[in-house]
Amino acid sequence: MENMTLPDFKGADISVIVSEVIASGCQRDFRGIYDSLPERKVVKAPKSAFVDRIAAITMKHPNTVRCWLSGTQKPDALSRAMIEKELGVPAPELFPED
Repeated sequence: MENMTLPDFKGADISVIVSEVIASGCQRDFRGIYDSLPERKVVKAPKSAFVDRIAAITMKHPNTVRCWLSGTQKPDALSRAMIEKELGVPAPELFPED
Protein backbone atom coordinates (compact mmCIF):
# COMPACT_ATOMS: atom_id res chain seq x y z
CA MET A 1 0.00 0.00 0.00
CA GLU A 2 1.35 3.39 -0.85
CA ASN A 3 1.26 6.52 1.23
CA MET A 4 -0.93 9.28 -0.09
CA THR A 5 0.09 12.91 -0.23
CA LEU A 6 -1.57 14.83 2.56
CA PRO A 7 -1.67 18.56 3.25
CA ASP A 8 0.52 20.07 5.97
CA PHE A 9 -0.76 18.68 9.27
CA LYS A 10 1.86 20.18 11.59
CA GLY A 11 0.23 20.64 14.96
CA ALA A 12 -2.96 18.84 13.91
CA ASP A 13 -4.56 16.38 16.28
CA ILE A 14 -4.21 12.75 15.19
CA SER A 15 -8.01 12.47 14.99
CA VAL A 16 -8.03 15.19 12.32
CA ILE A 17 -5.31 13.43 10.36
CA VAL A 18 -7.07 10.05 10.54
CA SER A 19 -10.36 11.66 9.49
CA GLU A 20 -8.65 13.14 6.44
CA VAL A 21 -7.15 9.77 5.52
CA ILE A 22 -10.54 8.05 5.82
CA ALA A 23 -12.36 10.85 3.99
CA SER A 24 -9.93 10.56 1.08
CA GLY A 25 -11.38 7.10 0.47
CA CYS A 26 -7.97 5.60 -0.25
CA GLN A 27 -7.92 3.27 2.76
CA ARG A 28 -10.66 1.91 4.98
CA ASP A 29 -9.12 -1.16 6.58
CA PHE A 30 -7.30 -0.81 9.92
CA ARG A 31 -3.80 -1.51 8.61
CA GLY A 32 -4.42 0.56 5.46
CA ILE A 33 -5.41 3.60 7.52
CA TYR A 34 -2.26 3.22 9.61
CA ASP A 35 -0.04 2.78 6.53
CA SER A 36 -1.57 5.88 4.90
CA LEU A 37 -0.59 8.17 7.75
CA PRO A 38 2.18 10.62 6.89
CA GLU A 39 5.76 9.92 7.85
CA ARG A 40 7.26 11.46 10.96
CA LYS A 41 8.95 14.28 9.02
CA VAL A 42 5.50 15.65 8.06
CA VAL A 43 4.11 15.73 11.60
CA LYS A 44 5.40 14.50 14.91
CA ALA A 45 5.18 10.68 14.85
CA PRO A 46 1.61 10.32 13.47
CA LYS A 47 1.74 6.53 13.40
CA SER A 48 2.75 6.42 17.05
CA ALA A 49 0.01 8.91 17.87
CA PHE A 50 -2.48 6.69 16.02
CA VAL A 51 -1.37 3.62 17.99
CA ASP A 52 -1.50 5.58 21.26
CA ARG A 53 -5.00 6.90 20.49
CA ILE A 54 -6.35 3.44 19.62
CA ALA A 55 -4.69 2.04 22.77
CA ALA A 56 -6.30 4.79 24.86
CA ILE A 57 -9.83 4.31 23.54
CA THR A 58 -9.66 0.51 23.80
CA MET A 59 -7.80 0.60 27.13
CA LYS A 60 -5.16 -1.76 25.74
CA HIS A 61 -1.38 -1.52 25.74
CA PRO A 62 0.15 0.07 22.60
CA ASN A 63 2.00 -3.20 21.98
CA THR A 64 -1.37 -4.95 21.72
CA VAL A 65 -2.47 -2.45 19.06
CA ARG A 66 0.78 -3.06 17.18
CA CYS A 67 0.02 -6.81 17.29
CA TRP A 68 -3.39 -6.08 15.75
CA LEU A 69 -1.69 -4.07 13.01
CA SER A 70 0.80 -6.83 12.28
CA GLY A 71 -1.94 -9.44 12.24
CA THR A 72 -0.48 -11.59 15.03
CA GLN A 73 -3.54 -10.89 17.21
CA LYS A 74 -7.10 -9.79 16.54
CA PRO A 75 -9.02 -7.29 18.66
CA ASP A 76 -11.96 -8.55 20.69
CA ALA A 77 -15.52 -7.50 19.78
CA LEU A 78 -15.62 -4.60 22.27
CA SER A 79 -12.31 -3.21 21.03
CA ARG A 80 -13.50 -3.52 17.43
CA ALA A 81 -16.67 -1.61 18.30
CA MET A 82 -14.68 1.15 20.00
CA ILE A 83 -12.30 1.44 17.04
CA GLU A 84 -15.25 1.47 14.64
CA LYS A 85 -16.85 4.33 16.58
CA GLU A 86 -13.59 6.30 16.76
CA LEU A 87 -12.70 5.93 13.08
CA GLY A 88 -16.23 5.97 11.66
CA VAL A 89 -15.56 2.91 9.52
CA PRO A 90 -17.55 -0.34 9.93
CA ALA A 91 -15.63 -3.06 11.78
CA PRO A 92 -16.00 -5.58 8.91
CA GLU A 93 -14.17 -3.11 6.66
CA LEU A 94 -11.50 -2.38 9.25
CA PHE A 95 -10.90 -6.04 10.01
CA PRO A 96 -11.85 -8.11 6.98
CA GLU A 97 -11.81 -11.85 7.55
CA ASP A 98 -8.94 -13.42 5.64
